[in-house]
Amino acid sequence: MKKIFTLIATVMVALCANASTILPLNLSSWGGDCTVSGTTITYGNAWEGAGSWIAVVHEDESVTGYDLSDCEYMWFTFAEGANVDVKIVTQYTDSYVEGASGTSQTTVLAGSLVAGYPLDPSLKNDVYQFFFQSTSGAGTITVTGAYAGSKAEFDAAMAGDTGAKVKEFGLPGDNGVVVMAEGEQAAGWYSSSWIGMENLPTLGFKNFVVEVESAEAPFQILAQDWPSGEQKVQGFEALTSPITVVYPLADGVQTGLGQFALQNMNITDTWMDPTTGNEVSWYDANKVVVTRAYLTSEDVDPSGINTINTSTGNNAMYNIAGQRVTNAKGIVICNGRKYLVK
Repeated sequence: MKKIFTLIATVMVALCANASTILPLNLSSWGGDCTVSGTTITYGNAWEGAGSWIAVVHEDESVTGYDLSDCEYMWFTFAEGANVDVKIVTQYTDSYVEGASGTSQTTVLAGSLVAGYPLDPSLKNDVYQFFFQSTSGAGTITVTGAYAGSKAEFDAAMAGDTGAKVKEFGLPGDNGVVVMAEGEQAAGWYSSSWIGMENLPTLGFKNFVVEVESAEAPFQILAQDWPSGEQKVQGFEALTSPITVVYPLADGVQTGLGQFALQNMNITDTWMDPTTGNEVSWYDANKVVVTRAYLTSEDVDPSGINTINTSTGNNAMYNIAGQRVTNAKGIVICNGRKYLVK
């Protein structure tokens, strides 16, 4: 019996060492088909959810937010077997108006054991609730703990979420086959569906990867950081063999993924319009075949790349005088190329 007690005591000490504050888990649900049993949430549809109200109600019935001033991160642990992707949101201040009252959020993927994010430094003394909202439809998730603490404590908790993670995404075009039409200024973006995932490094992901089977002519791949909106662009010549394109994920590099897209860069002729004096380009048709797009917690080396022109700009537009512009007409320069905006 003494050995069993010693083991339990050791486990409790380890848990306390990895969480300076244990937050209450008093879950209640919303949405017609969402139910809560203990700390297990069962979703009937996407965008249903359940949350835990942690604001302090005083004797005079006034309410103040939970004070986490001494903490840097909030994180959550989950039982194995979750089969649904869930957005986690921490809400600050008394009334929830997203973008106005302040929130911190991330996404926990099916099968993850730990997920979390940094608290807002200016609002973390006034936390009212956190909630878990399904983003992928019906399923079940069991929350085993809610914590707040230092970055070192958060990192230690994340280290317990072992095993390779992969998150697959839908492909652009017709199941990855993107056919781009010819024409003047025909370099439109062909996007995947909206992804909108934040704080990917804190979920354990290292890379966003796109695998391309072939391309008839030059093209670009764009990966949009989220929520900053910054765009990372890599350009390639025509492909006759597959390539693997890697966008590293890390603080200060790319922390989220709003969407990814392809752009036709098959410019075959450029001339000056004698009527307007504007430069005009002609784009021949192009076809790019994408076979896979995914997030991974593993290291991935770019492979099969023969010729590459890489741009890490944000697709900002400039006029011919070098001034940054928005909603401009006429000749603009974007990522080192000239375009005619009508």
